[in-house]
Amino acid sequence: MSVVSRLEDGVYDHAIDLTRFEEGVKRRAIGFLKEMTDDINQLLADSPTVFQEQRLTALLNQVENTISDAHRLAKTDMRNQMLEFAPIEEKATTKIMNDSLQANLFSPTMTQGQLNAVVDDSLIRGALASDWWDRLESNTKNKIVKGIQLGIAEGETLGQIKRRLLGKTTGEFETYESGGKTKRRMKRVGGWIQTSNREAEALIRTSVHSVASNVRDQTYKNNRDVIDQVESVATLDGRTTPLCVSYDGLRWTADGHKPVGGHGKAYLPTPRHWNCRSTHVPVIGMLDKLDNIAKNKGIKIPPATRASVKGKVPDLTKMDDWLIAQPKATQNKLLGGVAKGELFRKGKGKFKVKDFTGRRGDPLNIEDLRKKFNVIKDEPEPITKGVGEKISKFGRHKDSNDLLIAGDKWARNNTEDQKKAVAGFTVGEYKKMRAFMRGNLEEKYKREFSADEIADIKKQVKDFKTAVQNAPEYEGNVFRGVSYDNEKTRKTLNKLRRLKTITMPADSSATRSVRQANRFLESPPLPVGRENPSFRPLNIVYWFNQRTGKSIERASKFKFEQEVIIQQKTRFDLVKIYEKKDINKMIDEKGGSTQLKNVRKENLEKADYIIELEEI
Repeated sequence: MSVVSRLEDGVYDHAIDLTRFEEGVKRRAIGFLKEMTDDINQLLADSPTVFQEQRLTALLNQVENTISDAHRLAKTDMRNQMLEFAPIEEKATTKIMNDSLQANLFSPTMTQGQLNAVVDDSLIRGALASDWWDRLESNTKNKIVKGIQLGIAEGETLGQIKRRLLGKTTGEFETYESGGKTKRRMKRVGGWIQTSNREAEALIRTSVHSVASNVRDQTYKNNRDVIDQVESVATLDGRTTPLCVSYDGLRWTADGHKPVGGHGKAYLPTPRHWNCRSTHVPVIGMLDKLDNIAKNKGIKIPPATRASVKGKVPDLTKMDDWLIAQPKATQNKLLGGVAKGELFRKGKGKFKVKDFTGRRGDPLNIEDLRKKFNVIKDEPEPITKGVGEKISKFGRHKDSNDLLIAGDKWARNNTEDQKKAVAGFTVGEYKKMRAFMRGNLEEKYKREFSADEIADIKKQVKDFKTAVQNAPEYEGNVFRGVSYDNEKTRKTLNKLRRLKTITMPADSSATRSVRQANRFLESPPLPVGRENPSFRPLNIVYWFNQRTGKSIERASKFKFEQEVIIQQKTRFDLVKIYEKKDINKMIDEKGGSTQLKNVRKENLEKADYIIELEEI
């Protein structure tokens, strides 16, 4: 086995150890946040008169203090674990290098003060870990406090507020660790607080890799007399980002980080992004210097190791070689879209993954890549246009990559007020905005709105509609998941069966992804003693075969939702209503323009009905 092979094995084995350590840090830190959730739940449970202004102010102060205490404890605990971790990481790094050479030539040289500085000074996307914890604390306070205020203003019960903010209880118990003690609580799913927990997990994971990376880099610098280069190594799986995919296998000088091999890309320390798993490994050469170190330490380098260092150095397993053997879906995901995946396959090995990003790893759009590789774009599938129908100046698209490119241009073209209105619609303002569009604002909220409030909502709706009118259009299937009680479900289905048509009463959100529509469906456990399914909300997926939907995903707060707006007064004819017993059969059918293709059954597992509609 060569030096490089042993080094590669050592790096991957150590990555497993890092993951285990990271999970331990997360378990302890997230424990404080779980305890925080239970404390907030108790505060709300003990406050039956929060609608009184004085009591509400006191409650919100208590909530803020609870959030501050939890984040302070989590931040301190993570730092303490990192201080213990840094010297262990340096020893592990030197051991990997020694094992690759089969000789104990390297030893830890960093002082505890230097290691402490690495922990406290490591930057994550330009800021210290402690600063990110402070931002997370502030965001969580704002989210929860505003959520309580919003719920009270809109007449929600405390139970509804708790479910929306803290999630629903599942009826199952879970254990967690907090302050060195194992505790037990009712498990919760969903809720706004889950976003904060996921952000905390990402911060912890990225912090561990930041400290590990900085310790390794400093170790390489301390041994640059024999380490002349470093090489970027990405994790070879379907979760690697296009940025790290394009950097895999590239080398830079260990001293000064100048590109080696003519690739021209700037050196970017790891982690390069949130949840980054890439690393840099040393390229060990200079046999004469290794001999001198060995001689001074009275160590003999094995002949096989000497031959491996002196001869041609084999490469680590490269992303290009690995990716070309992967399924199309994996290639598309790692390269940044279907069009880029098709381009990679069309090159048959001529186009390298490093060429899909710019000098600093910024993704190149498909048009720039086609020019770079001198590839002529295939003629797009013709779009459908109704009689007298006007198409947005940013076009109508069937190809998702063309849609995203047009969406970026549209999003940049919007005014600040329009951007704010679109973002508001995708977060928490859509209920008021849609009620205003339907003309039943005060009826829905069961209160009178002041003239100033009406004026603000009217302006927001106007800015939103102006922005959406110019948005790029998506022609294809879009989906909308809703949950109704039994009575509303019955009325909705009966009305559709009778009229055979539907006109959108207000601008409505839909998504290009069936999976995302499935996420919006309710699946709560049935209350004890009320196991009759009639008490469970019924889930409906609207399946729109449409051509005029406005894609706003590039301006949305949640771009992964692939949001498309079906505009007010858009008309659809009913094609078919699928009941539960028909859904799996419908998915399995092949051919026919009205059948869902490439849809996994689990993405519709919650649906009780699917309503297929065709735009008129």
